[in-house]
Amino acid sequence: MPTRAAPRRLLACLAAIALSGASPALSDDYALPRLHPAPAGSPFFSAPFPDTPGHLTVYAMALADYAHDPLVYRLTSDSSEVGEIVGGQLLLHISGSLSLWDRLSLNLDIPFALFQTGTEDSSPSGADFGDVRLGLQGRILGDHGRPFQLGLGAYLWFPTGTGAFVTDGSFRVLPQALMGGQIGDAAVWSFAAGPEIRAERTLVTGDTAGTLITASAGLGVLLGKARKVQIGPEVLFSQLIAGTASKGTNAELLAAARYKFVRDFEIGAGVGLGLSDGYGTPLFRGILMVAYSPEPDPGRNDNDRDGVQNNRDACPDYPGEASEDPKRDGCPEDIGFVRDSDGDDVPDDADACPLLPGIPQGDEAYNGCPADPVSEAALLEKLQKQRPGVAGDTDGDGIMDSQDACPEEKGDPNEVAARNGCPALVRVTDSEIVLLNEVQFDSNKASLRPSTMSMLEELAEVLLQHPEITRIEVQGHTDSRGTLPHNEKLAAERAARVKDVLVQRSIDSGRLVVKGYGPNAPVASNTTAAGRQRNRRVQFRILERAASEAPKQQQQPDPSTGASESAPPR
Repeated sequence: MPTRAAPRRLLACLAAIALSGASPALSDDYALPRLHPAPAGSPFFSAPFPDTPGHLTVYAMALADYAHDPLVYRLTSDSSEVGEIVGGQLLLHISGSLSLWDRLSLNLDIPFALFQTGTEDSSPSGADFGDVRLGLQGRILGDHGRPFQLGLGAYLWFPTGTGAFVTDGSFRVLPQALMGGQIGDAAVWSFAAGPEIRAERTLVTGDTAGTLITASAGLGVLLGKARKVQIGPEVLFSQLIAGTASKGTNAELLAAARYKFVRDFEIGAGVGLGLSDGYGTPLFRGILMVAYSPEPDPGRNDNDRDGVQNNRDACPDYPGEASEDPKRDGCPEDIGFVRDSDGDDVPDDADACPLLPGIPQGDEAYNGCPADPVSEAALLEKLQKQRPGVAGDTDGDGIMDSQDACPEEKGDPNEVAARNGCPALVRVTDSEIVLLNEVQFDSNKASLRPSTMSMLEELAEVLLQHPEITRIEVQGHTDSRGTLPHNEKLAAERAARVKDVLVQRSIDSGRLVVKGYGPNAPVASNTTAAGRQRNRRVQFRILERAASEAPKQQQQPDPSTGASESAPPR
């Protein structure tokens, strides 16, 4: 046997023996691996995470774990001679999880020993099947995305293993307490601890090894604009509490990295060192992982997507901040005092455009509206384009241009001068067409909510009244949560859906250009819930107008026939 420099990571330090050349060995009915992969969906390799978002959401993972020298021995009669009972052990874990009701997770882990090596007659060789693990965990305190969450987990191993050192030949149980959370967009953390209850096995020295106290912890720092990269340390620890074996302490330190490379998929790698000489602790460990980890639906139990779940959100339809005061939890800071829905620092009760960011103005009819969207000069210019026969009422809505804030778009009378004669929810400016309410979609989908359809119908009517606007960019925008590819794809799909609705309402598809910006063009900070709410939007930017805006040739109803006016040419 070759001589090796001492000390090595000697995980089974055995007494001198005289067995006529026979190698010392553990009972081979002993599951040697000390790393139990966290369930699919956890942000860590070894530490289960208490957050289990989603309902009927499926997570999947394949993880390869190589442990080098997890079980070697040294003859005390000659410390320079070392034998490897298990010199290398490569396991492949196929795992899956199913989340339920945003609180629970059922998970399954199926391990395969792809190979095990050693230098002794008792060493295992070839491939084997390991013990299948079934788990259930749940979050009992804290909400998704919050810095502190508390949960419980329980895992049961079935004696399905077919080879040495991958099974105990009996059931094992691990109940755990779980803690963890997400610190804004900066980091995630987790800690899990509990007893691994297992039958005692007799070692060759006559010592026994059974139940252990186990713990694992991880800290992941989130990097990149879309927070697709996670790096950080993980720690594994276990200590025998049942049995007489002296080498019962296991400790490892891992350096881990993960990267979300396409929508809902991530890869990861880790390297680690053994810090103790207990049974199963390797000299070093290497990990490779690929996983399907879909983004949770942020709106399922959080209507306003401010991170405060509906069941404790005092303002479930208005994005706000968490508060220890249950009457203000999840509410905007100004709730109960001064509401400012569009965030332009003009209170809603004094804002002539409460859903459209603007500027303070001396004229209360324009206070809080965009800077002079309908200036006197623009009104004069429009008055000069009046059609013969309808002088003084360009759009024919019955409100004279001198009193019509939107003289080219049909609207209804309104006591507020800035809204008199305007469409209820649509405004046309020089550079864009502005919707005064949000275009609302189903959470994390491109399907429109029914409440939005009437506004899009009004938008289509306005576009038909403005044939001189020949090209419009329909922009989809998201906040920064989630992966960049997912957000860009979702933004484009939503913009395309809006275009489809407008085309179905007689708008020429050639006038509409779709573009998904994702989180790349924010109008507010993504560090607050209110800012993220403003960033989730659909905009309509005017790209081209006809070189000469000819007067609209809308045909007026013929009183003698009752014929309705025809749509303007497109």
